[in-house]
Amino acid sequence: MNEIEKIQNQPEMVKIVRAFIVMYNRSKKYQTIVLMLTMLLPVLGGIAAVFEPDLKPFIAILALSFGFIDALLIDRSHKVRMKTAAKLQEQFDCGVLSIEWNKFLVGRQVDPEEVDRESSCKLSASDEKRLTDWYPTVVKELPMHLARIICQRTNLWYDRELRTRYRNIICCSVVFIVIVSVVISSATDLTMTSFIITVLVPISPALNWTIREYYRQTDAMRTLENLKSEIEKLWDKALGNATIEEVTEASRELQDAIFAHRASSPLIFNWLYKPMRPKMESNMNSGAEYWVKQAKMAKGIN
Repeated sequence: MNEIEKIQNQPEMVKIVRAFIVMYNRSKKYQTIVLMLTMLLPVLGGIAAVFEPDLKPFIAILALSFGFIDALLIDRSHKVRMKTAAKLQEQFDCGVLSIEWNKFLVGRQVDPEEVDRESSCKLSASDEKRLTDWYPTVVKELPMHLARIICQRTNLWYDRELRTRYRNIICCSVVFIVIVSVVISSATDLTMTSFIITVLVPISPALNWTIREYYRQTDAMRTLENLKSEIEKLWDKALGNATIEEVTEASRELQDAIFAHRASSPLIFNWLYKPMRPKMESNMNSGAEYWVKQAKMAKGIN
């Protein structure tokens, strides 16, 4: 009853998917490098303070220089890359789900030359499998205005589920760091000064990052939960007396919020995401089948 399955697997759409996966992967790699350096430099400073005091000023200068470079260049380029990747996802959604492009919010679409450049990059075998059937194929059995809501809900559920698991890991990491610190200080019978220099200072960047990341993911999850609630209200209206035009307009408004979330939400590392993806995609497809069956029963669709 709609052409979502066909359109999402067309070469130009697969090209867009490849491009935004490449861009997100690159951003995650840069984020990993920045995180490692952020945590490594204070550790080196702590070691130098104990064993090589003469090196401590040089490490401090290196840390300060890296902080300025991160603020002036790396962080800025990361945000631009995230905005472009979110635009590409928006192009894909608008093309596949028949949603009008909101130029006022999103701006111009990504130049085809940039899409071609990014999509020409090589992907891993697991990422190659993601290029087709981005949305559950079962939604083809519904009219577009209903299938579109299921696909939008799929986006929100998948992202929220992934962030929930990631946040739980972060929470466990904070507890682990604190316990290890206490054990080390107890086992070595450190004085307060030695504990601060040799334990607390080296681990403080890791502890600060995990706490900050925990709250960033919590904020993102709160947004996703609100959007999921709104889309489920829209689903009830769509199965009720709402017109196709009303449902389509509401879907466009929800898509605006989805784009804003994508452009600003924190990333999740691939080492966590990839192992969980097969099971989550199975759950996602099962959920889509449930909503399709519900719509068929409500609307009398065979």
